[in-house]
Amino acid sequence: MTQDLTLARNELFSAMDSEKPHAAYIKTILGQVAVTVWDNFLNKPVDVILKGDPKRKDAESIVAVYSERENAFFKRSNLRHFKKGLIIPYTVPENKVEEKQVEQSTDEELKAIIGSKFMALQAKLNQIDSVPVLYRMISLAEEMDKSEKITNAMKKRISELQVAEFPSQMEVQLNVKEEA
Repeated sequence: MTQDLTLARNELFSAMDSEKPHAAYIKTILGQVAVTVWDNFLNKPVDVILKGDPKRKDAESIVAVYSERENAFFKRSNLRHFKKGLIIPYTVPENKVEEKQVEQSTDEELKAIIGSKFMALQAKLNQIDSVPVLYRMISLAEEMDKSEKITNAMKKRISELQVAEFPSQMEVQLNVKEEA
């Protein structure tokens, strides 16, 4: 049984109760450190080797425990590592809430974008990489009786995306000549 599997199972088992770990620990040296963790599925201790670069906060150099029982076991079993300074407590950063993508927007949200000032709309259009969303925006703009200037800006963005997606016939011919 691999150590990654053990850590993953512990995370899965504990995530049923809470998302955030009870405590986390990181190794302090670049070399490998063998620690003992409690395996909740096997209900017995398992040795795990921490690898990776602790300065980069590699996931392989961090071990998380999800309950007071696991934490007490980890501290007791790895006391020698704590005394030598090979393992220290680590604060897990909070998960960042991902910003909603334009592709996930409702019609009302797209209407708000369409109704914004032209330069703001233009900046938002340049961030959109989805042709279907742009077609939705064109139909919404026509429903809202927006000017041709706005719909033309959307059509221009569609053509930019399509040109980038499909190479022109001239580029294809140049590539064929280079290969020959």
